[in-house]
Amino acid sequence: MPYYIEKRDNGFYRLRGTHHGIPAKDRSLKTRSREQAEALREAAERTVFEQVILGKRPAQTFAELAVDYLKAGRDLGPKAEDIIADLAEKHLDDITPADCDRLAARIYPTAKPSTVNRNIISPISAIMCWAAADNRVQLRKWPRRRERQTRTDWRRPDQIEAILTAISSPQGRAIAALYVGCGLRASEAVFADGRDFAPDLSQVTIQGTAWDDDGAAADKGYEGTKGFYSRTVKIPPRAREFLMPVISLEPGRALVNSRGYPWSDRNGPRKMLETACAACKVPPLTPHVLRHTWATWHYAVHKDRLKLLSEGGWTDDDLIKRYVHLADDALAGEVIARNWAISGQRASPESENINGNKAQSA
Repeated sequence: MPYYIEKRDNGFYRLRGTHHGIPAKDRSLKTRSREQAEALREAAERTVFEQVILGKRPAQTFAELAVDYLKAGRDLGPKAEDIIADLAEKHLDDITPADCDRLAARIYPTAKPSTVNRNIISPISAIMCWAAADNRVQLRKWPRRRERQTRTDWRRPDQIEAILTAISSPQGRAIAALYVGCGLRASEAVFADGRDFAPDLSQVTIQGTAWDDDGAAADKGYEGTKGFYSRTVKIPPRAREFLMPVISLEPGRALVNSRGYPWSDRNGPRKMLETACAACKVPPLTPHVLRHTWATWHYAVHKDRLKLLSEGGWTDDDLIKRYVHLADDALAGEVIARNWAISGQRASPESENINGNKAQSA
């Protein structure tokens, strides 16, 4: 028996019957309009025909997709439960950018565009693009909200040298040098393992996932890099000078604080940097500002956006465009003269520092 509609006492139509062996399961069509109900019946029969006769994959719900996505070890961010609960019963073909806007209005009514982009639009876009790669849904573009670009804070080599000098302990100077010399994120340096560094300190590998035997990292919620992608960065000569006296290359934390204990989290280095900046009477900075600084220096020296994208661990080229415009013509010479040349680049005999003198090779 083909599908047919039946009006109930409450005025809503329901879909009944069986089409090509697929029962309608007496489901509500959520309409009191006979015309709309007939259109929905025809659509249901067409879908069954495509699945049974043409072999088209049946439409999946967002909840079914989310289960597969999470089983694959991927992450939907801090609002995963809200996103899944809201879109659970929706078929993938029916999800649109308007759903992102509706979710944002409910979850983040007063949030900045950057927050909505990061915690609502990006996760939904990621899971839908993942489904499209598996031919579960048509590939679509998910527009992001326009973010007002804020001023990017970074510092020149002379100021960084002054701040490092103001840090009271060699252990503190080492982790700060790792931030500005390699562009590590705050937690990546705190939880770096001795096994991640080359024996000659020529490079460091930032692991996509934390070491299984680092229980303290797990307790603090550190799981690895954003996106869980590993990357390798060369350590410049100046950073090696600060690392060599205090770093441990054995399994376990590579860097410790001035009391000989592992840094508990990112707050320790941040407070240390605030104290050093106050002593130098310069605006305060954070580990993330040192990452901005590294990126700015990196592009000044290399003029290579793809290299910066790879070594910085970014997946979106838009995130690094700001650094392309920050570096002035003198900055590369300052970086090389101070031996902070990124990726271990050495100053050539012909290069000159900012005073016009020949820069010595590192």
